[in-house]
Amino acid sequence: MSDYLNRTRPGDYYSSNGTNIVAGSQGKVEQYNHNHAFDPRALREFAALVQQLAPTYGLGPTEQAELVHEAEVLDEEASSETAEPGRVRTAYSNVMGRLTEIGVASAALTTTLQQGQQAYTAVFGG
Repeated sequence: MSDYLNRTRPGDYYSSNGTNIVAGSQGKVEQYNHNHAFDPRALREFAALVQQLAPTYGLGPTEQAELVHEAEVLDEEASSETAEPGRVRTAYSNVMGRLTEIGVASAALTTTLQQGQQAYTAVFGG
């Protein structure tokens, strides 16, 4: 059997690298894989929700302005053509941090926190 396997046979050349399989007779094959799967759209929607509901959380003017600013930063990071997962994650954490600091629970706040967690999971996974 090893004699059979060691024989050189003309035909197509197969090269396997990881999970990518390239078949053909080319002497050189270049393959470029880009990960275009990062889609932070759900976090942009979450940022818009926070901005819309900020007046209902019972915050003072300064705290409300800071929360809205953090949501705007999240929106900007998630809307960027070259959105970086680390920067989006940091901006999300800043918004969620501000939301969890709110002392008085309300239906709007509870809904927003749930939407934030769902958006995060949709973008970054569990």
